[in-house]
Amino acid sequence: MKNSIIEVHEINTKTDYSYSAKNESFIDGIIIPLIVRPLVKVLPYRLTACFITIFSNALVFVSFLIAMQATRGRYSMWFLIPILIVIYVIGDCVDGEQARRTKTASPLGEFLDHFLDTFVTGVLLISLIAAYDVRNPFIAYPSIIISYMTQASSFWEKYKKHKMHFGKFSSTETILSLTLINTLAGFSKIRELAAIKLGSFGFIQNTIASSCPVIADLSIIEAMMIVMLFFALLNTIGTLIRSGSVGIGFWLYLLFTGLATGISACADVQFYHIPFITLSLLNINYISALLVAIVMKKKEPMPDFILPVAMTVLYFLNIKTPLVTVLYLVYILLSVIIRASIFFAQNRKYWLWRNPLPEEKATD
Repeated sequence: MKNSIIEVHEINTKTDYSYSAKNESFIDGIIIPLIVRPLVKVLPYRLTACFITIFSNALVFVSFLIAMQATRGRYSMWFLIPILIVIYVIGDCVDGEQARRTKTASPLGEFLDHFLDTFVTGVLLISLIAAYDVRNPFIAYPSIIISYMTQASSFWEKYKKHKMHFGKFSSTETILSLTLINTLAGFSKIRELAAIKLGSFGFIQNTIASSCPVIADLSIIEAMMIVMLFFALLNTIGTLIRSGSVGIGFWLYLLFTGLATGISACADVQFYHIPFITLSLLNINYISALLVAIVMKKKEPMPDFILPVAMTVLYFLNIKTPLVTVLYLVYILLSVIIRASIFFAQNRKYWLWRNPLPEEKATD
């Protein structure tokens, strides 16, 4: 396609709400005109964008439950993962188109869409780590923070510039790339290949193994994750530079999240999936606060510091029991639920069980 850039400028005078975005995603530039817009034309007018958002994101969590079966060596339902994620990607585009079609865009819809999307990255990464049994904590844990940093930087740019920007390799490309790698884990030969150490290759044995045994000890999947995270980090830096300036709250977010990630990697507890979820929620907690500031036009939010500080103190006191690990998770989960619930309560007037027909709007 000659021009895959999609510009969205949306104003809903009834709700005093506006949304602006520039989408340069290559894949979005294909699926939106060829699949999404034709699909929206045949969708029931009454179907709300929020229901589409909730349904499509629910499919991601179903794929996560399937992926978690990998911890028990079960891959029989693995073929469903790419199907569910592709439907999610389409639904993630459909909800916005449906909101514009029915003129029901609102602060609640924008928050719900982006808030639920923040879970997707963590779900796919944890699924990948489980599928390939990645046990190196200094690769697995940083993958969480760097991937969420990429999302947070995009929302920070939106906060500063009042316009969402999706690059040529955007969230859609990232999600589908992770989905492809997850899908391949359904084949035992692929899992065996991914587990091969780089040091087993002759040219690495002869050149790098003796001088840099750390690299030689990496598996193929671990090396792939490092490469992906490197490019994600470059993308994050580029986005922050494009934003013009970075506030103290965002710097503190990077500091505290980095601290929590380092402590988690060093502690490397037995039930390693719980810290992954905890770190994801720590990032989601800040991103959701940033989303509230964007949608409600509030001042820059501060990140949670209680959890990172508690993790640090208890780590150096050598208190690393399973109960403490669970308490970390419960605390940050409640924080996310409370923040989202407060926003929903403040904006519940925008919730629609079904869209009003055009003639019903005319009589309002």
